[in-house]
Amino acid sequence: MIAIRVTSDMHYHMVASPDYLARGGRPRTPADLQGHNCIRYRLPGGGFIPWLFVVDGKTVEFDVSLDGIGVAYLYEEYVAALVADGRLVSLLDKSALPITDGFFLFYQSRRQNSAALRALIAFLRSDRRIRARAAEAVPIAAS
Repeated sequence: MIAIRVTSDMHYHMVASPDYLARGGRPRTPADLQGHNCIRYRLPGGGFIPWLFVVDGKTVEFDVSLDGIGVAYLYEEYVAALVADGRLVSLLDKSALPITDGFFLFYQSRRQNSAALRALIAFLRSDRRIRARAAEAVPIAAS
């Protein structure tokens, strides 16, 4: 099997709208999230995707118990443009949020791969370079 990276490492961000923060205040630590409305993804079995933080150099799961319009925990790529234009505010220090490996494409090693697979690999590599340059141009400042 051959694996090629198709995305860079992925950074999480906590975000909320400026209006929400004006009404509810700004969380400064993961524990502060208990007093906020937290938007969570529900899994098909009824559970929730956990929110992970880095505390004292260790990754820990933090269970926020509220749902509703408020604070979201998303990949940086999804929110960078919204933070850059002020529609969302990045919360908590970037060092408090984990970095995950990006996505990889796995395929069988063959002497002659199909033209379609070669084209997909070329596209993914090119797209990754474009995205990396774009990410460098739009840094998100966390507070």
